[in-house]
Amino acid sequence: MSNPLVSVIVPNFNYARYLTERMDSILNQTYQNIEIIILDDASTDNSREVIERYRSNPRVSHIVYNDANSGSPFRQWERGIPLAKGEYVWIAEADDFAEPQFLEYAVAALESDRKVVLAMSMSRTIDAQGCDTGQCRYDDCNPTGETHIYNGKEFIERKLMVYNRCYNASAIVFRRSAWEKMPVKDYLHMYYLGDWLFWMLIARQGNVAIVQRNLSKFRFHGRSTTDSSVARPKVVTAETWKILYYGYSRMKKIPAPIRWKFIYGVLRTMRREKLQWTVPSRKVLSKDFMRFVNHENRRYPLYWAYKHLFMTAHSKVRRCHLRPLRTLA
Repeated sequence: MSNPLVSVIVPNFNYARYLTERMDSILNQTYQNIEIIILDDASTDNSREVIERYRSNPRVSHIVYNDANSGSPFRQWERGIPLAKGEYVWIAEADDFAEPQFLEYAVAALESDRKVVLAMSMSRTIDAQGCDTGQCRYDDCNPTGETHIYNGKEFIERKLMVYNRCYNASAIVFRRSAWEKMPVKDYLHMYYLGDWLFWMLIARQGNVAIVQRNLSKFRFHGRSTTDSSVARPKVVTAETWKILYYGYSRMKKIPAPIRWKFIYGVLRTMRREKLQWTVPSRKVLSKDFMRFVNHENRRYPLYWAYKHLFMTAHSKVRRCHLRPLRTLA
């Protein structure tokens, strides 16, 4: 394996109490060819004081302070990635931390296959005090130690189209070249779920590696973007709709159960939140859904279709497994 440079971006907003632990977990990685870019989004706590302690560290290449809050964590990502010189990028959120071997395994997965554009480990959740909550934030919670390589487009269809399986940015390392080739940057206009679209745009360019090891600690403390999203359900629903429709409209061959589950989810959330459909989206979904149920009579509402069809198709959805292209020891 070669020794490529990894650019570690540390976006921070009022996480002074976690910064030292985060920086220590980066500097103590067993993989040492790194540069660190620290971004502070106009914090009002003593974050600047903590950050300045690392200015003289030779691995810290940039420290950037915003004069005003950007309003979105994903705009901070976009500010940091152009500063990166490394072949790979790790967005290490300031309130999380990683095991010392995280980068070693992630880089090994990326170097094993030039088509791999994204490598992700499993995560354990922790509380505000850093205590393990006993939860593994991934659908396959068996840390076998293996690394599975998946086709990126199939990963989107069978994983990301159901919900955001790339839930923890701190557990992911990706190729900077994949970011440069992104066709759109719509995630910049989102506040809560922009990372979901970001990973879709990365994964569709190659393969995805999943490291079956618990190498990242994902913190829930009531002030994170993940936690605060609960307070604004309509914004989250609107962003979910945009992301799923973006992915759905670009998939040429999605298995029917996946299509059913997607449309069912959209109908359910739209009905629950009493949100209005845009005319083009409703027209496209209506035509496609009716074609799948072999029912061309438009007098029947879509609600009838999902209520009777999806309940019988649910077992088929659960059987839509994702098979790896290959497995590394």
